[in-house]
Order: sequence, then structure tokens, then C-alpha cells
Amino acid sequence: MVVVASQGGNEDWNPAPDVTNLLTVSKAPAGVTLGSLTQDYDGTPKSATATTEPAGLTVEFTYDGDPTAPTAAGSYAVTGTVNDAVYQGSATGTLLIAESLTPFQLWVRDEQGQSLSDSNFVESADYDGDGATTEEEYLADTDPASAGSVLELDGTYVNKTQAGGETGEMRFTFPASSARYYQLIYSADLSATLTNNIGWGIPGMVVTNNFTGTWYGTLRVLLNEP
Repeated sequence: MVVVASQGGNEDWNPAPDVTNLLTVSKAPAGVTLGSLTQDYDGTPKSATATTEPAGLTVEFTYDGDPTAPTAAGSYAVTGTVNDAVYQGSATGTLLIAESLTPFQLWVRDEQGQSLSDSNFVESADYDGDGATTEEEYLADTDPASAGSVLELDGTYVNKTQAGGETGEMRFTFPASSARYYQLIYSADLSATLTNNIGWGIPGMVVTNNFTGTWYGTLRVLLNEP
């Protein structure tokens, strides 16, 4: 905007010459948050969404630099830029169009609430540092973002008096999921194994095994009932 300042004059004195200057008014900053960055392929274009602060501002998108929303499965660099006379702002992200989501991906996205474009939650990652990969956390149905949520088996030996003398049993506790099926696999000599079908998980689950003598065992977690 050009601004001109001038002094009024009359026949008795000469006014100072006009002064011309440029007035620049900057746009106010606006916040932009991208959404709808993970979508399933269905043959139609997939667009990102955005919310703004203040609300209701127009946001224009590009996908790998192209304003046309993509259709094919893949990942695309998204930029959302505010188009407004008063505000300015932008945000970047990655749009993932998945042709077919695996059960693992559905678990990460829908049950754990994590973004599929976040490298912290790929199969081989251990975001919470608890020693279990995201894939292992999926198999156990534990939280990949919490070090306190991991499949651990705690055993306690309990003496019992029964007919014929005193014997004992092992009681196991572990964080069970109602969406997983559990088996106790054990053996006395590491050759032949025995299977105890525990069943679908119940929070606070306790499993008892009174197999006599020395034995070796492990807890197996299954996605489906055998």
C-alpha cells in the first residue's frame, strides 16, 4: 500500500514537498493440522483434510507437488497451505493409500490409534523399548507405546496336600487379552510335548499346572482358536 503525506499551503508560504512511502501489512499466522492421512484404496481419489486455527480457513493441498488428489495406492508428500486475505500458514505430512490393509496394519491403526506412516510402529520397531517389537506386541495384543504393557509370564509354586502325600502345582499369571487364544505347551524331557488349551483370554487370568516332576514349558498366544 502506497501512503502519501502532504502539507497544506497558501500564497504566503511554500509547503514541504509530498512524502511517499510504502506501508506493508503482514498476514497473521494461522495454525494448520492435517487429517485423513491414512485411507484405503477403492479406485477413487483420496484427499487429505485440514483444520485451522482460527477455524474455517480455506486450505489448498498438493500431493508430491501436484494439486490433483491421488488415486493409486502408495504414499504421497502432502502440503496444506492457507489461502486467505488475512491469514497465512501451512503444514506438511504423508498421505498413505493402502491397497489392502493387513490384520497387523488394522491393529496398529484402529486398535492402537497409531498412524501407519509412523516408522515408530512398523513391524520391526520397538518404540517403547520393552524388548518386544511392534509385531510381537500385535501377536500378544499388548500396547506398543507402553513399556509396562508386554507379555510376561510370572510363575508361583504352591504346596498342596493331597491323598498320598504332599505335592505342588505351578500357577501362572500373565496379561491376557480377550482377543487372543492361549495354550500352555510343556514337556518333561524336551522330546514329547503336551498341550493345555487354556482358551480365550480373561483379564487377570491365572493358569494352574500340576504336572509332576521336572518339566519345561512355554505360553503360546494364538490369533485364532486351534
